[in-house]
Amino acid sequence: MEVADIDLNDLDLFERGGFPYEAFAELRARAPVWWHPPSPLGSDAEGFWVVVDYAHTRAVSRDAATFSSETGGERPGGGTTLEDLPIGPVVGAVLAMSDGANHARMRSLVSRAFTPRALEALEVELRRRTDAILDEVTEAGECDFVRSVARELPLQVIADMLGVAQSDRHELFENALRTLRPPDPKTDMAARAKAGAHMIGYAKELIAEKRARPDDSILSTVIHGADEHAGMSQTELEMFFSLLWSAGSETTRNAISGSLIALTTRPQCVEMLRTNPDVWPTAVEELLRFVSPVTYNRRTVTRPTELGGETLAPGDKVSFWYPSANRDPAVFREPDELDLWRRPNPHLAFNIGEHVCLGANLARREIRILLEAVLARWTDIELSGPVRYARTNKHGGIDSVPIRFRRR
Repeated sequence: MEVADIDLNDLDLFERGGFPYEAFAELRARAPVWWHPPSPLGSDAEGFWVVVDYAHTRAVSRDAATFSSETGGERPGGGTTLEDLPIGPVVGAVLAMSDGANHARMRSLVSRAFTPRALEALEVELRRRTDAILDEVTEAGECDFVRSVARELPLQVIADMLGVAQSDRHELFENALRTLRPPDPKTDMAARAKAGAHMIGYAKELIAEKRARPDDSILSTVIHGADEHAGMSQTELEMFFSLLWSAGSETTRNAISGSLIALTTRPQCVEMLRTNPDVWPTAVEELLRFVSPVTYNRRTVTRPTELGGETLAPGDKVSFWYPSANRDPAVFREPDELDLWRRPNPHLAFNIGEHVCLGANLARREIRILLEAVLARWTDIELSGPVRYARTNKHGGIDSVPIRFRRR
């Protein structure tokens, strides 16, 4: 594949086989910081910079002053997707689209829910829910792993954490999924807008409920746990709910699904995980590196700068691609191999710098607990049909993983 043939707005490329590692290997070798021209296949009319190697991805992620999540040049909002979000109250009101003191203020209100002590208290409940999820499918000997297993644990957990009724979780998940998928000529924009409106409407009702009847959910804690100067506005609360719901349900689902796909073709890795529990801590990190469930993030240049020998101007979009950085041979020995004992493993699956993922340690626990239970209960796990990848370049979307197995 030639660099000139690469179009990252072509969602067919991602839908056909997941992340296009071959294209990014070509970019790392020839153009680690590359100008992507405008494409008729995407909603981007300007073009954008593509950063694919580890060193430059790390540099952009850690320099919010030059590469902003909130603003840049004459652009009123940095955004997190290749296409610009509509100008309005969203930019600066959500963690992923804020910088500096504003970002730190909102993050501090949320971070108490993800402390080691808080996560330790969740351990028993995570295992209980995992057992119940597997009880539902084990006798059948087959299932769609995404729908029946991988999505269920993170979905149930984030519903509890945010105070969402479990009976609402699937409808809310489907609506969130529609809003996360990038627009392209095949996107039903009316359905996407309707899904977004449903998410915000649900958030408004839930916020009102938690204001009137406080409980121990994260949402209630954020509403009631700060004074009037440090608290979140109504818009910030709505955006907070949408962000945590989407991140807590979609990203971990893809990490778990991608991990199982990787393990089904590597029986030696499965056997190692079953017989040597000491490998689990490094194995989870390696699976995160190998799968990299978030595909890219975007910043906007705030001042003239140079990156990788290229000159970037204020207002330029800069995208950086985690699965590519996490397979950079300059940092990772044999990067396309799954090495469960890999040390060191400074992967960027959870980002780095001030925007490092708040729920990273929760995701690690969910991945380990669920995969441990799957391998303890099932043997001879194999794909029973083709994997179906999502039509998205934003998240490592996996829509279907049909499997069969035997009960151990």
